[in-house]
Amino acid sequence: MHRGPGWALSLSMSSNRIAWYECGNGENNRGYHTGSGMTYFYTSDLAQYDDAFWATANYNRLPGTTVDTTPLPDKVEGEWGAAVPANEWSGATALGEVAAVGQHLVGPGRTGLSARKSWFVSGDVTVCLGADIRTGSGARVETIVDHRNLHQGSNALTTTAGTIAGSAGSAEVLSDGRWVHLEGFGGYAMLDDSPLHVLRETRSGSWAGVNVNGSTTVHQRNFATLYIDHGAGSAPASYAYVVAPGASPNLTQELVQGNKYRVIRNDSTAQSVEFKAAKTTAATFWKPGTAGDLGASGAACVVFSRHGNVLNLAFSEPTQKAASLTLTLPEGTWSSVVEGAGTLGTNAAGQTTLTLDTAGLSGQTKLIKLSR
Repeated sequence: MHRGPGWALSLSMSSNRIAWYECGNGENNRGYHTGSGMTYFYTSDLAQYDDAFWATANYNRLPGTTVDTTPLPDKVEGEWGAAVPANEWSGATALGEVAAVGQHLVGPGRTGLSARKSWFVSGDVTVCLGADIRTGSGARVETIVDHRNLHQGSNALTTTAGTIAGSAGSAEVLSDGRWVHLEGFGGYAMLDDSPLHVLRETRSGSWAGVNVNGSTTVHQRNFATLYIDHGAGSAPASYAYVVAPGASPNLTQELVQGNKYRVIRNDSTAQSVEFKAAKTTAATFWKPGTAGDLGASGAACVVFSRHGNVLNLAFSEPTQKAASLTLTLPEGTWSSVVEGAGTLGTNAAGQTTLTLDTAGLSGQTKLIKLSR
């Protein structure tokens, strides 16, 4: 959970300790994708997920998720959270207003879907990165940027060309004009060359379609859906986009220019973003490697900020298996640990290293302060 100015984000993830979803007693039989990185962006529209959302939403296009479009049967992974994905890790760390969250996604239904998903959250934007996206089913794979409940409204969707997808059933594919503003919510901006699909639709459904004993009364709601179609190719896919709740159309357009942040790396080794104004960098490491001038000896979530001669750093070891973690620190020589616990050293390249005891941390965040 992250709270920004006038908005909040909640992320729903599965792991080798947490099931894809839970169903039982005839309830939530189609919730199979909710643990695939669903993003709940809350704003002043407090009824976003309460106003018949679950009765009318497309369960294969839940916001934030990456999904194999193969139709799945109800209760596909069993009831009461009986099965968990054999993923490598899901976890997070945070320093001040900046967080790094990662999920090695293994999709439900044994389709062969897997992906590396990360969210880097600051005070005003969330940068969403995905890499190494693949499936074994031959079906199309999609990443859902948002699936916004407009209630009975017709909130305008605006981009460089003006208003788009103005009526129910209309769809646009944006290869130019890499941003979209949704009236009443904020902005979305693509950070890579993935075509963005924008769909306005009116959806109908009842609670009986969700829960066995639910009401058969049919509800109708309008939705704005933004998604990336990764196709069905065998080559690993990726994505990079930013969500800015509360942003104006002008600010949304500026987000494409990258003035507020910089994507440092986005692949199967690491994903990382620099937030320029905060002088803060966040990274998720899937395996040993580097992200810019930061290195890690293994899986890790790291956020650090540099201010003069002080380096503040937050880290977690999300696999909950490693006894230690060694970080290669950025920018020059760091001579002392002022707060927290760690052992400083120097590698063959003359860079400062910090070795941390991670045994027994159970994935929790630890804070370190260093000085020159």
